[in-house]
Amino acid sequence: MNETNDIPQDCKNALSDGYTDLSLFPKWVWAFELKANELSKCVDEVSLKSDDGFKLEYCREGYFSVVEEDNQYMVVVRKVTKAIVRKDAMGQRHVTYKHNFTCMAVLPRFMGIVHDRTSDIWFYIEDGTVRKAMEVIELTPYNIAWFLNNHLHKPFQVASNIEFTTLLTKAIPRYDIMELDENVRREMVEQLRSVGVRI
Repeated sequence: MNETNDIPQDCKNALSDGYTDLSLFPKWVWAFELKANELSKCVDEVSLKSDDGFKLEYCREGYFSVVEEDNQYMVVVRKVTKAIVRKDAMGQRHVTYKHNFTCMAVLPRFMGIVHDRTSDIWFYIEDGTVRKAMEVIELTPYNIAWFLNNHLHKPFQVASNIEFTTLLTKAIPRYDIMELDENVRREMVEQLRSVGVRI
């Protein structure tokens, strides 16, 4: 889902800094693109039905990710919807919706976890370069929020909302490095070594 016009200005400003030539990125990074569909979810679906047969179904609260083709950043927005039902003089119901948008996260579009038999390595890609590679002791929603907010530079940030960080935990790609194609594995290992990771 791409609703760029609806995103709050702080998210929009952060997204504007992420434009780059993605063709310069190592080809293997596409295996580590954040799963946008995991970050575009309705978490509170409303379904109402009155005695006279009137039905109202809508998403009261959900998240959507904004990804643009030539952008290395991703933003995630929380959307809260309020339905207002009014009857006209003829007794006909009319529904209007009010929306509230909150910037939940500004994320590297390409990041992931690779397992190398002895540990899990978490890294992200920016400007085609492996950044902030580190060993992960325990990949929990709390740890993910803490790491993004304390070890990545601005504009990267994530709201410490357990519901959202749980979605984010599922969206981060993970691979056993031994299962990757040999050429992909070799290039990845060299880039991880270049930033000081023992692998």
